[in-house]
Amino acid sequence: MRRTGSIRLALAVTTGALVLGVATAPAQGARTSAEFFSPSGNIACEMETTFVICLLMNPPFHKATLNRRGHTAICNGLKCSGDLGEGKHGTLRYGHSITVGRFRCTSRSTGMTCKVVKTGKGFRLNRTGVKRVG
Repeated sequence: MRRTGSIRLALAVTTGALVLGVATAPAQGARTSAEFFSPSGNIACEMETTFVICLLMNPPFHKATLNRRGHTAICNGLKCSGDLGEGKHGTLRYGHSITVGRFRCTSRSTGMTCKVVKTGKGFRLNRTGVKRVG
């Protein structure tokens, strides 16, 4: 009896250590950044683990920046134009999402929505402007 109890205890300790290790390790293949356009090409976004920024690249220009806490800064007009970097830009097809760190952006024919996954706070950007969500 005593021997069986020892084996169970050893298995429980070993299992607990493995679970703890998995919980603290970063997910394999987790993205740390992304740059992409909407399928129409009129919205460009850059995602990092600490922020998301999207820009409507045609007049009237609109720009939204989302921080780690879910606060969205909004800019409208000519002062909002700019370049989102020189990295490789892909296309985020309609109905598809991409996740970087705590953020997720989803492309739809009605615009780009980017949020903090846990809180749902973020923005929706399209030709008519920027709206806070969540």
